Amino acid sequence: MSSKRLMGALAVIVTAATGAVAVSSGPAWALGCTNWSRVASWGKASGTNCTEELFPGSFIVTVKGRVTDTSADGHCVFVRVSFADNGSTQDSGRACPSGDTTDFELWGLGNSDITLHRIQV
Repeated sequence: MSSKRLMGALAVIVTAATGAVAVSSGPAWALGCTNWSRVASWGKASGTNCTEELFPGSFIVTVKGRVTDTSADGHCVFVRVSFADNGSTQDSGRACPSGDTTDFELWGLGNSDITLHRIQV
């Protein structure tokens, strides 16, 4: 049985057993890890985005990576991750001056949107 079908079957079992209403938000989950990268003229970042199932219907996403300042422009570079299910937004540590790198690990619930930002210091 595919993991998508298994997830659907488990959701029906949990709903029937508890009387709760299960509501799916967003697309089907891709369990496991994927690589990601973001590049701008002033900075870059890359890493992994991993989704794990805590229990049927509950997923945690861990975003790990490294952000690098690539421009001597008086700005720091950072990554912002928005998590869909709990509405949280988290920022990585800042990398600056030019050539500086910062490793980070952020986590939340639901699909993640990963963006690269800079802020003047």
